[in-house]
Amino acid sequence: MKTSIYTLLCVAIRLGALCLGINVLLRFPGAYAAVTNNDLGRHTLTPLLFWSASVLVIAFLLWLYPGLLARPAAARSSRQAFESPVSPQQMQHAALVVLGMWFVMTGIIGFASKILPVLFFHQLNIVGDAGTRLTAKILSKPVIQIVAGCVLTLGSPGLSGMLYRVRERSSPPLAPGDSSMIEESNEK
Repeated sequence: MKTSIYTLLCVAIRLGALCLGINVLLRFPGAYAAVTNNDLGRHTLTPLLFWSASVLVIAFLLWLYPGLLARPAAARSSRQAFESPVSPQQMQHAALVVLGMWFVMTGIIGFASKILPVLFFHQLNIVGDAGTRLTAKILSKPVIQIVAGCVLTLGSPGLSGMLYRVRERSSPPLAPGDSSMIEESNEK
């Protein structure tokens, strides 16, 4: 399979966009709880919603159009092709698995670091609704990270396949005289 630096950069940019979007979604519940529990609640909720929505839109646009960043970053080397036994879809799959496992490991580390305070609070006999809410609040983010990482890792073949099908359907057909970037570099 022939590929280029441009293709690899597109995979990396999509990986970063996915990481950005998941991080915003993971951090939003805690930020929302902090905003609604302060005295300025309504005045700080609007900027939080705007900021979160803006970052999600940027992540979505980077996912859809990674070439806007990849092309200038690759510059002249984007036209150089090299042989690789790994297809772009397999590279995308590997990148998603790595990101998923990163989320799983981050969640496990977060869970391990937060379980001791939870056990301490239970040792102090903070029970009932307050203890349950505190436990759920402390452990929710690491648990969500572990679940999101598992879903991403196990669902990466389907996600990379879906991305490939969407990209193939949405790309315009080549005109009779046109050739792809890699074919141009082979002719030179």
